Amino acid sequence: MRKYLLYIPTPDGKHCVELDHPARNFDLAINIWGDVVPPMHELHGVMPFHKRGNMWPVIKQIGENLLVKSDIWKQYDAFCFICNDVEIDTVSLNQLFEQGTARGLDLWQASLQPNSVIGWTHTVQQPGGGVRVVPFVESMMPVFSRAALEKCLHTFDETESGWGIDILWPTLLDRSKIAVFDSVTAKVSRPMSSEFRMFSTGMTGREEGNDLIKRHGLRFTLLEQQ
Repeated sequence: MRKYLLYIPTPDGKHCVELDHPARNFDLAINIWGDVVPPMHELHGVMPFHKRGNMWPVIKQIGENLLVKSDIWKQYDAFCFICNDVEIDTVSLNQLFEQGTARGLDLWQASLQPNSVIGWTHTVQQPGGGVRVVPFVESMMPVFSRAALEKCLHTFDETESGWGIDILWPTLLDRSKIAVFDSVTAKVSRPMSSEFRMFSTGMTGREEGNDLIKRHGLRFTLLEQQ
């Protein structure tokens, strides 16, 4: 068992092969929600799940039912959750896990390449290759320390779409320990589809996010998004 865990939802499991590098320092939790299940018997450190649903509520269910109640949870130092449209290689993930835990961070992410689909400008890579404290990281690829995840897991189904929960996380953590690494980059390959999609709550993703922010009394609006 490795010290870190990466979770990714995928329709076909192809990320198993792409990220199964001999030198990876993380185990893989793959949620295959499509109909094609690839063979995984030759892969080491892979936990396959088959659960449909929106990403963050599903992560909460898996975390509460299958990880928190077992010793597995306690053996990892950090957890990364990435959307399947995030392009990042194994070496970069290794660095991201190691550098964040070495600095004692609560919550962090890789910076976005300039040619990436950009959600928030403060996550775009800056010159110098350093690490920056930021107001929040994005929900498409956050890395949590184990302690931070234990504090934030209950929020993962605050919205069906996942919108707004990344704004909420800093209120539960030490804001000085939330950062973006310019030394590690990733790329988001396609625009988000949930912003104006209607969910079972009767709200779009953006509306869900603003509703969450209002419920928690936060001074913020998702209309400010870049």
